[in-house]
Amino acid sequence: MTKHREDLHFMKKIIILITVFSLFLGACNTDNSTEHKNDKAENPTKKDKDNKTSHKEASSKNTNTDIKAKDKVENLSEKMKLALIFCADDKGKYTLTKNNILIGSFRNDKDEYRKIGQFVLVNYPKFTNAPKGMKFYSIYPSNHEAQAIVGISDKKIILSGSQIRIKDYQQLLEHGKEYSTQKVYDKVKNNRALPELANKMHVSNQLPISNDEWKYNGLSPRELYERGGVMAHGSSQVYKFISELEGGSLDNDKYLWDVVHWLKDGNWKVNCRNKDGEIVATYTTVNGKVAKFDENGKRIK
Repeated sequence: MTKHREDLHFMKKIIILITVFSLFLGACNTDNSTEHKNDKAENPTKKDKDNKTSHKEASSKNTNTDIKAKDKVENLSEKMKLALIFCADDKGKYTLTKNNILIGSFRNDKDEYRKIGQFVLVNYPKFTNAPKGMKFYSIYPSNHEAQAIVGISDKKIILSGSQIRIKDYQQLLEHGKEYSTQKVYDKVKNNRALPELANKMHVSNQLPISNDEWKYNGLSPRELYERGGVMAHGSSQVYKFISELEGGSLDNDKYLWDVVHWLKDGNWKVNCRNKDGEIVATYTTVNGKVAKFDENGKRIK
């Protein structure tokens, strides 16, 4: 009897141990399953984040590459490259400046006022020992007695001039100055007048003087205009009208004033620019009265 009780007691212990062990295994399996599920839930999220980060980095890298490519001289249009020639020197030591071309006038060596009737870059023969890819031009009109000769490549700009025929680039350089094309562009690339200047670049194989057919008192119509002999009184009146609208004389110290543009309908237009050549105001007539518009074309007077 006693032995039977001992056997039963032993069996109960075995059953209890088995039950506890089963519960322990179940708990472990549950934990492992939960961890496995959590891993599955976490891993896709982490992967998505990594993919998004990589995409952002790639997109940013592409954007920076596009910006860098846009800012490289070799990717500019031919007209835009030519415009850079006249942005290299703002003193006009060798040829016309960008502001001369934009406002349509300049003063020559003798301090004589001249209007620009036709602005032309005339193809010029190549020089020996010149930088690779450089194209050369003479400029019309010239602000100096010496013939202005300029050249440009993706790497360099040269401004020079000579009264004698030069064939070697080094000789040309002795009479002029070299500039980095990229540095010139970096200096003016944000100038609002640069596209306008580029549109004024015209290349030809001959000078405008070859088209002069007749003359009046020894001057062709082109020469009469350039010397201010055409519509001189009318232009003077226009500037007077603008002064009256502004309540005082034109501010030539702070602003640049275009020559008067006479329109086909008999109307006129004058742009006022800052010292960088950018338009800040435009004057014209509306219904017979002088009106002023801002740089965005909004009427302000």
